Amino acid sequence: MVSPVDFVAGALTVTRRNFLVWVRTWLPNTFAFVIDPIIYLFALGLGLGTVMAGGDLGMPFLVFLVPGMMASAVLFAALVEGTYSALSRLDIQQTYKAILCTPITLGQLVLGEMLWGACKATLGAAAVLVVGFAAGAIVTPLTALLTLPVAFLAGMCLMALGLCITSLARTFDHFSYTWPTVFTPMFLLSGMFMEISAFPTWVQAIAYALPASHAIAVMRGLTSGVPLDAALFAVHLGYLVVLTVVLSVFAHKGLHRRVFS
Repeated sequence: MVSPVDFVAGALTVTRRNFLVWVRTWLPNTFAFVIDPIIYLFALGLGLGTVMAGGDLGMPFLVFLVPGMMASAVLFAALVEGTYSALSRLDIQQTYKAILCTPITLGQLVLGEMLWGACKATLGAAAVLVVGFAAGAIVTPLTALLTLPVAFLAGMCLMALGLCITSLARTFDHFSYTWPTVFTPMFLLSGMFMEISAFPTWVQAIAYALPASHAIAVMRGLTSGVPLDAALFAVHLGYLVVLTVVLSVFAHKGLHRRVFS
């Protein structure tokens, strides 16, 4: 029986292994998921923001947009790492099987992968946060720092989702189903660019089932200065925690079937 301390230590070993591989090509591996949200931030914030200046957002559009773009960076980084990169380690490089020949268990491997994906996702969110601060779009700089642990939690959740998808995918081509059914709905319906309340009721129900919606709601409360009800804050974070645990269980079962069958 592995103790909790040893379990986490083994997971961190997997995370460290991924980090050491990443640092060799960190620039191309970081460029897209950091730069894309920043481009969106300025293109939409300074362009579309002038059109929506008279809207009912309760804040300037650029202030509204920053947490959405932070979540966009998390979404892109975690899903790409949990799908394309993970499938490469699973099938092409056979990294998972090599790791499992050591004392590392599959549970430690899954947790280590989730931690690594969350670290990359948080890096992207931090870059957007810095740019948002430089643009004067962060109303409450001190509480805005708390968005980074939220981004990390969202990254864990989305990385677990990516691993679930990877456990079902046989080739990279199968990820073509992922973008229109997973990425695009979260990108457009989670409140990144507009209030969820603007959608029809049935779309709102879908939106609130998506993890990115809850991350954005918390991060927007922490960056915009708009008061966030403590109970609602707890509901958003609780949903992310529960969904992360559930998805990690499914990821473990799916990868167990792929690796050991």
